[in-house]
Amino acid sequence: MNRRNFVLSSASLLGVGFPLLSKAQSLPCPPPTLSVEGGATVSTGCEDSVLHGAARSLGRGQSVTIDDPGLSSSALHTIQWANRFHVDVAAGRAHLIGKNASSQGRQRSNCVYDIRSNKWTYAIYGGTELGHVYESFAYDPERYEVYTGRWNGNVLKSWRYGDSLDEWKDPATASLGRVINSDTQPAICWFPHLFGQDDGGILALTHESATKASVVAWHRRTNQWHSLAATVTTGMSGSYISNGAVEYVAGGRFCIASFPPSQGGRTFRIDAGSNGALGNVSEIKNVPIHCGYVATPNERGRGILIDDPTGAASAYILEKGGQGRVWKYVDGSWSLRSYRHPFNRSSIDWVVATCRSLGVFWAKYNRPDVSSLLWKPND
Repeated sequence: MNRRNFVLSSASLLGVGFPLLSKAQSLPCPPPTLSVEGGATVSTGCEDSVLHGAARSLGRGQSVTIDDPGLSSSALHTIQWANRFHVDVAAGRAHLIGKNASSQGRQRSNCVYDIRSNKWTYAIYGGTELGHVYESFAYDPERYEVYTGRWNGNVLKSWRYGDSLDEWKDPATASLGRVINSDTQPAICWFPHLFGQDDGGILALTHESATKASVVAWHRRTNQWHSLAATVTTGMSGSYISNGAVEYVAGGRFCIASFPPSQGGRTFRIDAGSNGALGNVSEIKNVPIHCGYVATPNERGRGILIDDPTGAASAYILEKGGQGRVWKYVDGSWSLRSYRHPFNRSSIDWVVATCRSLGVFWAKYNRPDVSSLLWKPND
């Protein structure tokens, strides 16, 4: 494994530090350079951040640790029940949410990372909701909105950047009319073209009975839910049949929704819609592994379904808590790669984000003594 043996920090990168900005001062990152009088080109700042510098330092197959301070051990502890977080490079932020187990107090966290200052801020707040985050985490970069569901609930709730970290809009959607998911918080993703060009919404994995699962769609513009009939799957077996994953592939303008294959679940490609209608649904036959949250040691070897950080029309599966295997989805088929990812293979206590435009994955661990890690895939 080709890992860089140095740590980048705001003090070490390019020999300069970056000031801590308050929420009110934090602004979207401008274009990397601007032309000024006389034809000169000047840097605008964000591309000199710790995150940008670390990503630029990597060749294919390389990884590097970064120092991204600001989260307490209590805040980090809440992310053990999550699989992913979201990085919005253009806006200059990352978003991470977490929740403790019921036996640990049910505290939730809402965490925001500012790329300019290389600093996390967060809020930990109480609650009465059962369930964990798992894959129930969607982000709309046009409105800077975060969405999540709840265990045994029929609506989604949302938080918008600029509001207090513990101030959620609840409910943020109309009711599905039945429980979205009574097994876990529903796996969801934001699809900006779900019903047409820039006419977005949420895709959610749901089950209608102990043996029947499907994908449903929430239309933001109309605040209505829709069923995707082509995704209805019957005859499934076992527990948590809708504990899967759904991911938007930005370079291809489609989503992949995956249910547990060992339990009779299927995996689907859902294309962009048009004129207020949902797009085409087709089945992906050879999904190699259960994509979804790993909760216990006997579930090790599941994978995180995640978009290609280069912006290509492809996606990856990163094995979590197993051998570190990597699969790539290209031209309608999954293939096992010859390399392994560098994220802690034996641990399930990390979350990962794709950093689109930077070409790297970012893994963050739930312990303060374990550094964050950036990795550029080998291909």
